[in-house]
Amino acid sequence: MKMISKIPMKLYFLFSIIISFILNSVHALNNNYGNDEKNGDQYYLILVKNDIKDDIKNGFEKREVKEQFLDSIVTEINNLIIGNIDTYDNPSKLDKIGQASTPSPFRKRNEEHKFAYTISSLEGESLVYSYLSKQLVPLVSEIPNVKIIVPDIKMRETSGSNDNLKRLKNYNFWKNPCVKGNTYNYLSLISQDRYDDSAINASYDNNYYYPGSAGKGINIFVIDSGFNFRHFEYSNTERVAQCLISISEDSIYDEFNDFCSYEYDNYHGNKVANIVGGLTNGVASKANIYGIVTYRDEVAYTSTFIKALEYINQNYLNTENPMNVANFLHKTVINISSALYLDEYNKFIAGEEKDLLSYLHDLIDEMTNKGSIFVVSAGNDSVSVDNFTYPCTFDNVICVGSTDNLGINEYFYEMDIVEKNENNTLLYPNHNEWLKLKNVVTERYKIINEELMESRNMMTMNYRTAIFSNYGEKVDIYAPGFIKYFYQDRYGNSITGYTHGTSFSAPIVSGVIATIMSEFPNQIFDTESMLQYLYEIGLKNVIQGVPRGYPNVFINNGKHLNYAHSNEYMNCGHSSDTPLCSRNSELECFYHGCCLKNNVV
Repeated sequence: MKMISKIPMKLYFLFSIIISFILNSVHALNNNYGNDEKNGDQYYLILVKNDIKDDIKNGFEKREVKEQFLDSIVTEINNLIIGNIDTYDNPSKLDKIGQASTPSPFRKRNEEHKFAYTISSLEGESLVYSYLSKQLVPLVSEIPNVKIIVPDIKMRETSGSNDNLKRLKNYNFWKNPCVKGNTYNYLSLISQDRYDDSAINASYDNNYYYPGSAGKGINIFVIDSGFNFRHFEYSNTERVAQCLISISEDSIYDEFNDFCSYEYDNYHGNKVANIVGGLTNGVASKANIYGIVTYRDEVAYTSTFIKALEYINQNYLNTENPMNVANFLHKTVINISSALYLDEYNKFIAGEEKDLLSYLHDLIDEMTNKGSIFVVSAGNDSVSVDNFTYPCTFDNVICVGSTDNLGINEYFYEMDIVEKNENNTLLYPNHNEWLKLKNVVTERYKIINEELMESRNMMTMNYRTAIFSNYGEKVDIYAPGFIKYFYQDRYGNSITGYTHGTSFSAPIVSGVIATIMSEFPNQIFDTESMLQYLYEIGLKNVIQGVPRGYPNVFINNGKHLNYAHSNEYMNCGHSSDTPLCSRNSELECFYHGCCLKNNVV
């Protein structure tokens, strides 16, 4: 289990990180820096030391002194830009930035600073965001208190403990047990014990059992590509499904409605939101869902990601706001289905990457200390995440890998893409071979995916890591990797389809966490205690392909028992007190794992 470390992150990264990271797009774009690479002008993240002394200066409090100090840094950068416009290869870009139609909420204090502004601030450091020419970078680096300057970098989608924690018992404590009948197996799998198809007259229980609270009162922030909450999947009025902000280059647009999308939206965010909380396909159908768009053009960047976290931190986790304390602290899950990747071919100046990663870790840590639970995807490159993928490898998040719930691995075996050893454990392909494979999705594969998904069945051998899933010691838990989605596109068309990726395993776990938090509102969870509880109720050591000694836990929401179509089937789950029961009670079905009536939905 990951523990929230008290060791300073700068020391941790000093020895563990020797190469820099990049953030890629889904489709393996060639260059990883998001700006005007052809002419050298780029957006930059500038890390500034703001360790102001505690004493009151000139009648101002420490916070005000810090703001004045940061304003002076921003003003100096802005003046350098204005005085050196002739160093830009594309100075017209500055005109566009200066005329941004909607000012960022981070700029309200510094509206006169058109080309540089603070996007995030912690106790001893702050991040300033600016658009610089190559010639300006060394000039800005000479400003006192500037630690590093790092180009803004692309993100990559991953689609394609509390010592007083009480030992919460499983489904017996659900106040209002509910059942969705005949669901897809990515839902049914998370609410039953390990299915054993070798048992006599074995039949798979394809119902999804969940507490009636279903995430009610819990807030799930989905940081992704775009959202349309006008779809019937979000038609229940007992919760909020709402766009908050859309981050685009130099501006942040306040949405405050049910639709937020950019022109080239690939609907990744719609799919993630559907799995986390859709009425039909979602895990937590009563949870509040807040969408934050962090994409500009077709990719997201480090700056947009940090802005999104800072926006949540300032507006919903502000401990000085009684409404925040009552409604969001220890009631917030943040789902991140994208990742930062190390890349040996795009190195920064030695030492810069560890400082920026350290800042990101500290920002997440600050939000975690307010009771937010971060759930992130492990990535889809069939490689180890350790010292490679962030924030998955941070110790203050829950990192999720994927299992092969449809049995797709078998078709890759037939294509001689990978092999398996005598224990049916995956022998992973080399990284380059996998990159070639994942960019070629054939019609045959699509048909296989649809047929297997619609069968709603399960085989015991499918408790194994999906061929695409990243793995490693820092992957905390696994969830189904193949899903079906519903969403409404920007033109109002209802779309349904099938897809896979750790991008969709993460929202399954986020949804389960929301149902647990809503069902036990008096239990104060944080990342560590929630992970401890997920380990307690999860299915342990059932997943093939997880390296020995690494966490091997399959997500479960607390109901371990299986429904039997026949009284002859004796496998009602190892936790069952009564292997068989009468057919008189739906409630008894829930408690004992059998005798469900066919009309239960």
